[in-house]
Amino acid sequence: MEPKYPLDKVHAVARDGDVVLGESRARKIVLDLIDCYADALAFARALLVSLELEHFQGTIVLDEPPYRGAFDVYVRPLPEPLVARYGLENVATWYVKLKLLESDDGGCITCVSMHPAERPSSKRRGRR
Repeated sequence: MEPKYPLDKVHAVARDGDVVLGESRARKIVLDLIDCYADALAFARALLVSLELEHFQGTIVLDEPPYRGAFDVYVRPLPEPLVARYGLENVATWYVKLKLLESDDGGCITCVSMHPAERPSSKRRGRR
């Protein structure tokens, strides 16, 4: 099972394009953990760049506006440098649901969900 949005493109846009934390419960959670919006965006970019195929859970389709379309879902243990930089020792695993939009003048990643994982990964250990 492959993500809809290739990780090399997700990584490139996370480094050089726009990242949007959707107007959602997830945005509130990130801002509760990381006080400043600029720091929250820096955290989001770093987390997106750290995603690997082994963290991919599947692609889901949402029908309700404003977040309509296909979204890739990842569950990723937080890399130690991010734990240390943002003081997130108690929130070690993160859930990310993203959509990549590409255009001629760059790209944008919309993170509808980005928050500490609320339940274990649905993938069996050792499966890719």
